[in-house]
Amino acid sequence: MDNNMNNNYVTNNNDGRIEEIKTKSRKIVSITTLISILVIIVALILIWTTMFIDDNKDEEYIATIKSIVTSAKEMTKEEDNIFTDDRTTYFVSTKCVKGKENTKSPYGDLDQAYVVISYDGENYSYYFTGRDAKGKGFVKFTSEKDITIENLKTGIEKSDITTNRGVGDRTKVIIIDGADCKEREDNSYKVEISKIEKYEYDEKKAIKLYAYREIDEEYTVTKVGILYASNPTLGYYTNDGKNLLEDETHKVEELLKTNKNGNVSEIVAKNPTNIGDYALIYTIVKDTDMVYALPYVEATDATGKEYKFYGPVTAANYEQAK
Repeated sequence: MDNNMNNNYVTNNNDGRIEEIKTKSRKIVSITTLISILVIIVALILIWTTMFIDDNKDEEYIATIKSIVTSAKEMTKEEDNIFTDDRTTYFVSTKCVKGKENTKSPYGDLDQAYVVISYDGENYSYYFTGRDAKGKGFVKFTSEKDITIENLKTGIEKSDITTNRGVGDRTKVIIIDGADCKEREDNSYKVEISKIEKYEYDEKKAIKLYAYREIDEEYTVTKVGILYASNPTLGYYTNDGKNLLEDETHKVEELLKTNKNGNVSEIVAKNPTNIGDYALIYTIVKDTDMVYALPYVEATDATGKEYKFYGPVTAANYEQAK
């Protein structure tokens, strides 16, 4: 009987220990669960706070860019402003916009950022493209109405920002940047006479003009050509050797484009690709006879809008050819 009692005591004692262990385990689980919940709550608060701060920074970013564009507008209202060529796209570094020389984004310095200005002869258009030191900004030309948080991008590389692209069919670009804010020129969508050679065609003296083109792949090239004429066909018969480009009374480019007297000729390339060259062979009567060549490319964008990219007019004669 004593043995039975001892056995019962031991059993009861063990049950108490097991219960005690279970109670302690429940307490540990409860504390762990509580800590986990607290960690989750703190994390959510941090995430919400970060999002709130970032949202405020994004709003400040947008306000900063719009302010810079507004200041650039004031520059175009000045009487002696340079933004008057309707064939040119102007890239003005944010550091060169008057009154905004030291403007920063809320994330860091505006490392590579420009207000893009174009003029159509009557009205100006303004865009922004650029990034800050943290890679935040707008890659494509972004109009004022599209400078929004929704369009704000991150992770932009320096190589993503380009200043060799014109607005519309403007092939000339002027960039204003650097510590001294000096102007430098570039060409957008290259269309040009790249080389002039002496040539013989049908046993006659001739000159061969090579026209080179390089149009961005976002455009579909539909036509490639050269408009050309000589002094007599442009209506100038006295001293054919005179270079009419040096005479302000003769608007050679306009005469070639409009062909008012009906004597301007045209040659069209058979293969209208985005990149390539083609040649015009022009036979001459005298070594001093001048010929004027105006290369052009017709293209459409993804929306079907049509563009015509003109290169500069080139004047040449047999004496000057290589």
